[in-house]
Amino acid sequence: MTHPRATLAVLFLAWGAIVGFSQTSPDELRAYFEGKNELDAGRWEAALKTLEAAPRSEGAIYWRAFAMHRLERNPEALEMLNAFRAAHPESRWLNDGAALTAEIQGTEHSLAEADVTKWMYSSLVKALDSDPAATEAQCRAVLAGPYMPATKTRLLTILLGKGGEPARTILLDAVRGGMNPDLQEFAIGGFGRTAPDAVAEAYWSITDAHAKGMVLTTLASSRDRTRLAQIAERETAADLRERALTNLVTLGAGDTVMKLLEKEPSESLKRSMASQLVRTRRTVERSLSTLTSSREPKARREAVQGLLSGTDDSVDSMLTSIYPGEKDATVKEAIILVLSAHRSYASLSALGRTETNVSLKEQISRSLAARAN
Repeated sequence: MTHPRATLAVLFLAWGAIVGFSQTSPDELRAYFEGKNELDAGRWEAALKTLEAAPRSEGAIYWRAFAMHRLERNPEALEMLNAFRAAHPESRWLNDGAALTAEIQGTEHSLAEADVTKWMYSSLVKALDSDPAATEAQCRAVLAGPYMPATKTRLLTILLGKGGEPARTILLDAVRGGMNPDLQEFAIGGFGRTAPDAVAEAYWSITDAHAKGMVLTTLASSRDRTRLAQIAERETAADLRERALTNLVTLGAGDTVMKLLEKEPSESLKRSMASQLVRTRRTVERSLSTLTSSREPKARREAVQGLLSGTDDSVDSMLTSIYPGEKDATVKEAIILVLSAHRSYASLSALGRTETNVSLKEQISRSLAARAN
């Protein structure tokens, strides 16, 4: 028998795929990120082996050359970087590759990794205020420099927390594609939570379709129906319009989708989205009907799971209202997970104040603690 939590985990993965979290096979994507984790742990040989199976060929090639340099296999690293530059003359990894090449050849000497880390945590925030121009240049040098993946994302994280200028300038540059694709994705996700208006505006200056999809994903995870609708109305690429419209269906903005479809130029997309909207509405209606009529825990739990997508704020209010009277813990778990996915943190906070079950109270606390992720 499948445990309810396992079933819900599968549903969350499916919901993530709907709004665009996954664009390649899980195994391939896992190989790339595991390879970078090996780098951050200083396991250079393991990183090399893992990255050979990674799908993002440009990023994987750079990080393999990086690992070779750390292993002092510099001739091999340079050969790989030179071949990479010739094969990918338009790559957004070229700045990173140039900095790594310069360090290997000795034409430039970067700060040691430990010194960069110390600077980030002891001096960076104050330096952004006292000497913004020089500090911005130093930040950009680190972000394009021969440093481990985590060092670069930690720097972006500090900039996200600092706010103001020049942090905003650097982050927007990353969002628009002025840095390598990994940093662009990280900046879109982080800045999208703190400044969704800026990221939504930057969408129109992004040329990479995958990065545009990341913006749509971020807006969907923030349940930003307004900006998704604006993009769906203006976007000229049919596949991106479809993703924006699909996100709106998932977020329960059916009426908005119907209005947008009145102006949709693609008949096939119009038919596809109308069909998706009908299916989603039927699932929601069945789930609501089951919650009203059934007292059987399994049926009620599955009904709550059916409300993971395609619902608006009124359904969150309904789930919040029935939670105190619900007797079955697995149904309550399902409600917590759905409210978490919907970012209904005020409702979760209210439920947490009255919940006496230790396990459920901890689940609510974990959901609230993860709100910034």
